[in-house]
Amino acid sequence: MDLEGCPSLDVSLTYGCNALTLIPFTADVGGFFGNPEPEMLVRWYVVGAFSPFFRAHAHIDTKRREPYLLDEPYKSIVRDILRLRYSMLPVWYTAFRETSATGMPILRCVPASYMIRGV
Repeated sequence: MDLEGCPSLDVSLTYGCNALTLIPFTADVGGFFGNPEPEMLVRWYVVGAFSPFFRAHAHIDTKRREPYLLDEPYKSIVRDILRLRYSMLPVWYTAFRETSATGMPILRCVPASYMIRGV
């Protein structure tokens, strides 16, 4: 994935995918500043769908970027991504509950998951 010109998505992916991270969530889908091209906005939605904290949020001076304002095929792609996100809400609720009980990060590598279970 070419992330040149989109450093905030690059940082979110880099830190959000580490086992124990100081930035446990990816938020501000679309980036807070700037006006991403539709293809990059779709990529943001994909990253956001698999992140614990998801919000489409931007600075007041950016272009409106609500999914319903996108042209096809981007609108349909984002709609499918949002449906997937909502279908995964039970997974996120369970992960947040587990985090509150164990203190383990919500986003973690596979070996860290086995540390919780004592395997």
